[in-house]
Amino acid sequence: MNIAKPVRSIKQFRLPVIAILSLTLIGGLYSVINMQIAFTGQRILDLDERLQRLNRVNKQLELEISRESAFDRIEPRAHTLGLRPTTTAQTTYLVVKNYPVTINPSVSAQTTASPRATGFIAIMEDLLSRLGLAPGTATAEAGAIR
Repeated sequence: MNIAKPVRSIKQFRLPVIAILSLTLIGGLYSVINMQIAFTGQRILDLDERLQRLNRVNKQLELEISRESAFDRIEPRAHTLGLRPTTTAQTTYLVVKNYPVTINPSVSAQTTASPRATGFIAIMEDLLSRLGLAPGTATAEAGAIR
């Protein structure tokens, strides 16, 4: 007696194989994504620690700068470098021609402002003309004392 065993075809194994491969692929992708999240979280923690360390160093440097820039620290260093306060004989003054600049009210009223030059632009043009820096206005000249 020959008992024939049923032959399983490949079609019968297709569904379980596809299911196992799909679950393996999904599990692998899940592991990779979790690993990337863990690395990113660790990097954020490291950067945060570095930021806190740099802030501490920055505050220490600001304290050192304020300590070193105090007048009672600068003056002795200046004397050791040979720097001394100036005397009136060592001081030279400059005479500036046409200073202070006087503004003729008719000149500021005749500014050639465009219709759109209102508000901030008009204020800035008026300020520049009063300082003598606007185009077409006289500027102060410096001259040396003889």
